[in-house]
Amino acid sequence: MPTMMAAMYYGAGDIRVEQVPRRVPGAGEALVRVHLCGICGSDLRTFRKAPPPGGFPVPRMLGHEFSGVVIELGEAVNGLDQGDRVAVAPATSCGECFFCRKGAPTLCLNAQDFGTSQPGAFAEYVLIPSRLVSQGGLVRIPEHLSDEQGALIEPLGT
Repeated sequence: MPTMMAAMYYGAGDIRVEQVPRRVPGAGEALVRVHLCGICGSDLRTFRKAPPPGGFPVPRMLGHEFSGVVIELGEAVNGLDQGDRVAVAPATSCGECFFCRKGAPTLCLNAQDFGTSQPGAFAEYVLIPSRLVSQGGLVRIPEHLSDEQGALIEPLGT
């Protein structure tokens, strides 16, 4: 099984750089090599204090403001190619809960979020789930923008 380096969060004030398994994309998924990941205020709060209310399993890779390059695609991924430079939306809705069915996916009760409900981008690679890929959550970075600017797309959009 391939491995990668990742900054693993174990609790308040405890982050360790470790070798961990690198996931392989399944149908509809994409594997992105992280070029740059910003440190959000929520990452800093989690590091200083503890996970947010409701928590999440630890150890955990934090990080959700990132850019990178698509290095591998699972079956049935359309509209993306290996080598595409991308910025990534930090979360995706479930499409099935009350709010999603009412057309309010930003209020999703079962959102998948990088760094909390799924592994984040404080790592060499991030697996992008099929739902996020199909929702257009990988955005090509134009040639005139740097990786740094690509990683800022999420916080600027917020």
